[in-house]
Amino acid sequence: MQQITFEANSLQLPKFFIAITVILIFITPLNAQEHKCNAFEAYKHSEYGKLRSCANQGNADAQWLLGFMYLRGENFSKDLKKSLEWFRKAAKSFREAAEQGSSMAQAKLGRIYDRRELHNINSFDWSQDWSQEKYNELVSKENKEAYHWYRKAADQGNNVLAQYLLGELFEDDNIWWPSQDYAEAIKWYRKAADQDFPIAQFKLGYMYEYGIGMPQNYREAIKWYREAAKREVAKLPIELEFWNHLFSEYSFGNAFNSLGLMYSNGKGFPQDYIKAHMWFNIGSAMGYSFGRINRDQVEKLMTKEQVAEAQRLAREWMEKHRKN
Repeated sequence: MQQITFEANSLQLPKFFIAITVILIFITPLNAQEHKCNAFEAYKHSEYGKLRSCANQGNADAQWLLGFMYLRGENFSKDLKKSLEWFRKAAKSFREAAEQGSSMAQAKLGRIYDRRELHNINSFDWSQDWSQEKYNELVSKENKEAYHWYRKAADQGNNVLAQYLLGELFEDDNIWWPSQDYAEAIKWYRKAADQDFPIAQFKLGYMYEYGIGMPQNYREAIKWYREAAKREVAKLPIELEFWNHLFSEYSFGNAFNSLGLMYSNGKGFPQDYIKAHMWFNIGSAMGYSFGRINRDQVEKLMTKEQVAEAQRLAREWMEKHRKN
């Protein structure tokens, strides 16, 4: 039988950037005006002039998104100095709202302290020769601050962003957060998954599929992958849509690809290239590059009639589950 190599999900987070920071910014709350801008809507529709206008008016989400875009070099040249400036502005507003009890502000402030992407946004002085030991100590302190804000938000009960991020923090294994605890990770993922956050449902499925922190169980893995796929295709609130896709991108994994791989490899199902193509194709339609790559690979093993059938199944599934 002809062998084809598929792109599998890999949940190791990319190594982002060496921190630009060492001194945490302890900011006093500001009496910021509440702005009506929908920053995530502007970002989704590439309305970058509107996004910048919102940021200049003091909208914390818009400020965070501009920092994020400069950090990644998205639509602008990568500029860590400008990224830092916008993240600092966002942090001021988030801290004020977080201290007043806003769970979303608490989660976002925690994200700013979280080393896995944004520990580099505070104020690292490149002119100093920081030892690895000192660097690790300071980043570890930031992760504890991230945990503090994530936990405050998650304990309010309905903040799926904070619950998911707590799950990631406990799943991760690194010198900066030496508290890996799969039972805690599963607990927080499950809380977010039970409230229909697709990336949390995917991560729960992944842990079942590979027996991470629990006995391997393909039936449960498939159940959670299917739930994640249905929920992601349905219309998410626009901000959760942003976070869901971002975390899927960072973890190099999504439910569509996982289901396609299980069908293509005969894992948990009888091997079925038509169903594999269907799931890869849906993943591609949802914007995931692995879906396109794997769809094209499995297509090499199929007849034209099988491809047409897979495309029909994908269309029917999307029509059934997509909500306008």
